[in-house]
Amino acid sequence: MITSQHDAEIIKHYVKAMGKETRAIAYHDLPDPVPGPIIVAEFAPPTGEYDWVYATIGVSHRATSEGGKPVGMESEYPIEFLMYANQANTELFHTMLRLAVTPFTSSSSVCAGDTLVGAVGEGVVKESPLTEILVAQLFFEAPEFRLIHHLDGSHTELLWLIPIHVSERLYARNHGSTALLKLFNFHATDTSDFWRSPVI
Repeated sequence: MITSQHDAEIIKHYVKAMGKETRAIAYHDLPDPVPGPIIVAEFAPPTGEYDWVYATIGVSHRATSEGGKPVGMESEYPIEFLMYANQANTELFHTMLRLAVTPFTSSSSVCAGDTLVGAVGEGVVKESPLTEILVAQLFFEAPEFRLIHHLDGSHTELLWLIPIHVSERLYARNHGSTALLKLFNFHATDTSDFWRSPVI
C-alpha cells in the first residue's frame, strides 16, 4: 500500500501518535492530475473520551513551485488532512478522498483559514446537515505532531478539516475563520459531532 519513503514516514508519524490504524484504503483510480495513490487511514480512539481520526496520505504529493511552496497552496509546506469524528463511519473514507483531491483539481489555494464549499444535501456523512468544510490548524495538538519532519529534510504540515453548516461558512467568509473558531470555543461546540446544531 505504501509506495514511497515519504508516505511511509507519514504513516509512521500517525501510528506513533495515535496507534496502529484500524483500517486504511488506498485509492489508485484518481482524476487527472492527481498522482496516486491517495490513502485514507482510520484511527480508533484510545478511550471513549476521544475521537476517531481519519487521516490522508498523499495530499503532500503536490508538486512544489520554484519558490518552494506547494503549487496552488499558501502553506509553507506540503499538507495532509485530518478529520475528527465522535464515532466511526465508513462514509468518511470517501469524504476524505473527495477533499484530498481538491488541492490537485481546484484552481484555488488550500490553507488554514479557508472554507470549502460543499453540495446541497450532501453532508460529510449520510443525513448530516454539515456540507461545508473549514480548514484549520491543529492548534490543540502538540507542535511535534502538527509538523512532520522527513529524513530528507523536508516537512509536511497537518491541517484539520472541520465539517460546518452553510451559515457558518458564510459567517467565516464575512468575519474571518478565527471569528468562527472563537464561536465554537464560546459555545463549547463538539465539532466532531456531525449532527450538531449551527452556532450562527
